[in-house]
Amino acid sequence: MGLIITFLIIYNIAFKNNPRTYKAVEGRVGKMITAIVIISILFSIGVPGFFIMSLVAIMSLVAVLGAFALPFYLIYVVLKWLGIIKVKNRPGLRNEADRQRYESEFNASNGRNKKGNGFSLTGLTRSYPKRRKIVVKFSKKYKLNLTEKEVERIVDASYMSFSWEREIYDMSQEYDVISQWYSRDTDWLRAYLRVFPIQSVSSDFDRQKAICLDVFRQVLGDINPDKFYTIDECVDYLNDKYLTTFDEVTFMIAYRFLEANKIHIDLPSQQVVKGSSELERLMNKYDDEADAFVGQGSYSEPDQTRLGM
Repeated sequence: MGLIITFLIIYNIAFKNNPRTYKAVEGRVGKMITAIVIISILFSIGVPGFFIMSLVAIMSLVAVLGAFALPFYLIYVVLKWLGIIKVKNRPGLRNEADRQRYESEFNASNGRNKKGNGFSLTGLTRSYPKRRKIVVKFSKKYKLNLTEKEVERIVDASYMSFSWEREIYDMSQEYDVISQWYSRDTDWLRAYLRVFPIQSVSSDFDRQKAICLDVFRQVLGDINPDKFYTIDECVDYLNDKYLTTFDEVTFMIAYRFLEANKIHIDLPSQQVVKGSSELERLMNKYDDEADAFVGQGSYSEPDQTRLGM
């Protein structure tokens, strides 16, 4: 029983917080627990003394190795403090753009990093299955149509990209309406994930932006403004042709995203609909006929029957 409890503690502390180790044991936890139970039974029947002696020997070996490594660790700490050894203070940020985004968010939060969350500035859980559960739940609730592969790619990327980490963190929040989720500088990404039935997800956030830009350019560039009178007609046309789920909000997000990147798309001009009564129509017809007679050099009262009066 003690071995099972120890294993579960190690699993929750070490395995679930490390994507690589979690994927290695995923689907094998039941078999591993069964093996531990069998080993526990064998030891309880046969050689408890041998097990205790082995455990003592292992602990002694660890203590000896720790004592041997301690001087080297102290030397490393001193060299790091003196600045001789350079260590990156933002691990996982593989490009300058992502580092700048991280620093911007960090400064905006006044450096308030929650203790115990490692390098998670947002305070998002470090657990891999919990992060995946957040993305899957949000995708189902708001119909993002993310595939299992795309979910895993987003979760994997969140450990090396603060931008993707922030996306998962925002997915963990509660919203009254989906428009609240759009209300951020990455509204272009969120509109893309919401609107298209098939997405292309990249772990590199700059590449993801380029994908969204290209897709929006192709789709919105297909609009002929002369054929439509309103934005709603454009939305209906795009949804019918590309099987998308645009609405006025996501359409304008995509439009502004293109404009911000110097890609102009012509929109339909709103036409003013003018109504006129039957009496106004007849009076205009009367005036036109009167002008025609005057233009001919003579004038007589127009025939009332011809005007329908």
